[in-house]
Amino acid sequence: ALFTHYDMLSAPVVDPEGRLQGVITIDDVVDIIHDEGEEDLALMAGVDAEDFHRPDLFNTLKTRLPWLLLAWVGGVVAGELIGAYEHALEKVVVLAAFIPVIMHMGGTIGVQSSTVIVRWMALQRAESGRLFKIFSREFATGVILSAVYALILGLISHIRYGSFSGMSRLWLVTGGGIGAVMVLAAFIGILLPFVFKKIGADPAVATGPIITTVLDVLGLGVYFMLASAVLL
Repeated sequence: ALFTHYDMLSAPVVDPEGRLQGVITIDDVVDIIHDEGEEDLALMAGVDAEDFHRPDLFNTLKTRLPWLLLAWVGGVVAGELIGAYEHALEKVVVLAAFIPVIMHMGGTIGVQSSTVIVRWMALQRAESGRLFKIFSREFATGVILSAVYALILGLISHIRYGSFSGMSRLWLVTGGGIGAVMVLAAFIGILLPFVFKKIGADPAVATGPIITTVLDVLGLGVYFMLASAVLL
């Protein structure tokens, strides 16, 4: 951060008494940035940074297994959740048509918000007194985007299915569902990096399989609870 801010090409390293111990040059900084970038990219994808360089099949499988297990568990939980609301789907079959878009939009906006926060943390700007501004901007962005897509999806569902018997309030479920899920996703996407940092874990992990798995389950729960309250 200091090299970027002051356009430095090198910097001295001194001990507590001010004696010169060495010099950090710009190429050292570039190497560190490159390594950190690879590591963050790997964590976001749920893989090991070493996978970019090694052909070892066993170690590659070993590092990816926990992340895939997490995604698998999330999928099983989501499936159980759908099964728990089977009565709702039987009565209002069209609800199933909107499950993919609600899950996808929630995961996408959550990852976007989380990625921005992790980037600010990497640049050490989150400690410069602008933390509240960053948080509020990202959350406001999530709320506005949620409102836009809630209106769009609500309108589409009403035009497509609103004329069917009992479907006049479907727009409340689809529009309200995607709106609520996206707001929740934005909040979780902002919050998770700080939680990871607090417990000493790498905040970049929050932008990977963890956030998408959590949001898939929570998004389905919100959607079906709203459908049960409005349509059943």
